[in-house]
Amino acid sequence: MNNVKELILNRIPKFAIGNLLGTLVDTLVLWLFSHFVFNGYVGEVIVSPIISFEFAVFANFLFSYYMMLLLIQAVTKWKLVIFKKQNK
Repeated sequence: MNNVKELILNRIPKFAIGNLLGTLVDTLVLWLFSHFVFNGYVGEVIVSPIISFEFAVFANFLFSYYMMLLLIQAVTKWKLVIFKKQNK
């Protein structure tokens, strides 16, 4: 039961940070493109949200990729430590 609590307490902040990051990137890019790049209805209402969504998805992908990379490195290091202890 303790492992479940640790997993939940470890994953929820990362999930929340990833979602918050995507929301912030989406909002910022949407604001920048709708105010400074596009002036017409099609640019502000159709094109800007599409571009901002793509930026948000890419930001979430990068965040998730680096979180998984850190997790894989931690697990690999842990396995190496256990393997060295067993061989002694």
